[in-house]
Amino acid sequence: MPLKTENKYPSFLLPFTVNDKYRAALKNQTYELPGTRQTGQTALSKHYDPSHPQIRQSVAEFFEAGLEISYDKPCLGHRPIISTNPVTYSPSFIWQTYREVDARRRNVGSALEHLWRNGQLGGGELPTVGIWAANCPEWQIVDLGCMVYGKVSTALFDSYGPDTVELILNHAEISILFTTIDHLPILIQEAHKLNTLRMIVIMNDLHPETERLAKKWITKATKIRLYTFPEFESIGKQHPHKPTLPTSDQVYTLCYTSGTTGLPRGAIITHGLGGLVVSSGVWGLLYTNEPGVCLSSLPLAHIYQRIIESAVFNRAGSIGYQRNNPLFVLEDLQVLKPTIWAIVPRVANRICQAIMTKVDVPGFKGDLFRKAYAAKLERLRTAGDFEHAIWDRIGESECFPLALTIDVTKFLQIRSIFGGNLKLVYIGSSAIPPVYGMTETFAVIARSSAYDPSGADAVGAPLPHVEIKLVDTPELGYTSNDKPFPRGELYARMIGLNKGCLGYYKDPESTKYTFDDEGWIHTGDIAELDECGRIKLIDRKRNITKLSNGLFVAIERIETLYGAAHFVQQLLLYGDASRDYLVAIIIPSVEYILQTLTALCVDVESVKQDQTLLESLLRSTHTNNEFPNIETQLKTALLTALDTHASTLGLLPFERIRNVYITLQNDMFSIERGTITPTLKIRRREAINMYKNIIERLYEEGKVSISMSGTASRLGKEKKVVEKGKL
Repeated sequence: MPLKTENKYPSFLLPFTVNDKYRAALKNQTYELPGTRQTGQTALSKHYDPSHPQIRQSVAEFFEAGLEISYDKPCLGHRPIISTNPVTYSPSFIWQTYREVDARRRNVGSALEHLWRNGQLGGGELPTVGIWAANCPEWQIVDLGCMVYGKVSTALFDSYGPDTVELILNHAEISILFTTIDHLPILIQEAHKLNTLRMIVIMNDLHPETERLAKKWITKATKIRLYTFPEFESIGKQHPHKPTLPTSDQVYTLCYTSGTTGLPRGAIITHGLGGLVVSSGVWGLLYTNEPGVCLSSLPLAHIYQRIIESAVFNRAGSIGYQRNNPLFVLEDLQVLKPTIWAIVPRVANRICQAIMTKVDVPGFKGDLFRKAYAAKLERLRTAGDFEHAIWDRIGESECFPLALTIDVTKFLQIRSIFGGNLKLVYIGSSAIPPVYGMTETFAVIARSSAYDPSGADAVGAPLPHVEIKLVDTPELGYTSNDKPFPRGELYARMIGLNKGCLGYYKDPESTKYTFDDEGWIHTGDIAELDECGRIKLIDRKRNITKLSNGLFVAIERIETLYGAAHFVQQLLLYGDASRDYLVAIIIPSVEYILQTLTALCVDVESVKQDQTLLESLLRSTHTNNEFPNIETQLKTALLTALDTHASTLGLLPFERIRNVYITLQNDMFSIERGTITPTLKIRRREAINMYKNIIERLYEEGKVSISMSGTASRLGKEKKVVEKGKL
């Protein structure tokens, strides 16, 4: 049953109507607080609606709300393995009810409390509990158990390597770690370096023989005790303790930053901050009256996924956990048929590229798609919604000819790929529409307003619990007096909260750099407030490069813009302070490379199925002066396409890429190589150091002319035939 508290748990996420009052508010989404302007900064700005959502006092209260409403209804689900030879998953999601999850969180929490009280666990400054695993029901159950038994969950990305795991486990003084069997070899290997770890709990189901061998192995190699999850739950059953709701100033979690600019830092997040952000972050979204079903894909170690799942609990919704393989995501979507899904931009871009490759084609079908897309986009910009009397019905109505229905259904009924029921798709740091925040603010500072017809390039207004200001950054040329809009570094502060993020765990120097005495968080992002009061990110303070011509380039911003091109999968942009132009390492889509080679009259049939041969073809040369080497021709073609893309975005000449290294080796930017974070962001310093030889070679080659006239005139004169393994 729900824990006793004076608070009631009514659902406050009610649907609302896009009416004239709402549309009028979109034109003025923030208001300035009178008398708050100071020299060198703007006045404080807040959300346009002075009424605040009902605020939960702790993250734990969101599950209590769902438990009260949906005691015996589905809560957490997954697709278990039902056969190992071959590996076969359940054809449907298997569900645990809210009542069952409540019982299991009490078991886990009671076990933790018992072991803490008898001295088998603990000893650090905070009662930290580590979780190192992919998303699964047990992950959430452990977190829920920690909340109501005074423990501080500390999440590690499933993809972390030994060095990062060692750093976090020791830094957070973790004495117990919940993990999966695949991580056990690393933990045993590194056990002599793990100063505080005393107990490991395996979260996934184990074959009895696997369990026996694992326990024998770890007992022989270390002094760490190993439990299965059912064994650990049984400790709690035997030694039950009473759960209590946390206070707002209790620490909820240590959330380690992803480390794009150095080593991860542990942000200390209180329950009050978590309750405030979730309450405010989901306020005003276009929910139906249904509880909602969420596919859990974004790692739970990523703070934003924890916000999403807390919001789903608040509506008594259901959460289905994706299998730990990105290749299965579309199948899981079609089986679960979710209404809510959160992903990162890189995943969204890949899905978009795959769809566009199929539908944005020459001829009749492509023309229909482009016409439908243009009509829906125009509807959004003029009416503020996506509904269209004609295009929404094609493929579903008998009013249309069968041939047209069959053709158009293939690409206009894209929603069926995702299960057919999606209402909300969260894509952090993207532009469709974006949500903006950082770990230190428990993820959310601003969010685009639903159906805002002109807000695609902004991140929206600050949420109701946030106030913001822009502070002059004279070294980059941004001031609060700039015209037509004020510009500067974005500062954010939580409203009505004594303790939000308490800084970085055992890192006073970084804490002082990011947090000031007045409670402001210095985001490091350069922003402007547009004519509608929306925040528009225009630069990144720490990723600004000054070229030899004295011009400043916002590397991260421009990299993001280029990365949105449908033919770009990944890229690393670089500007040398001693040069006056930019270079890049780019992994384009294979489809783009094949199309471009075909346009260059290269026969690619023999290598299109072999990426190793295709990669060697990209490096091939041609000795006949009339025909430049293929690498040069591809560079010219790709740079021309990039320049066209840059022109549509209004990038200035010095913001254009002038030389590029093309590769299809996806592992150049990978977690394993340490060049991207678990949230799939470039670790710029590490990537630049790893590929500095390539970057130096690009500058030695100099700028590449993007005039295609010479190359174009030669197309068709000769057909270069690629034989298996050679040019």
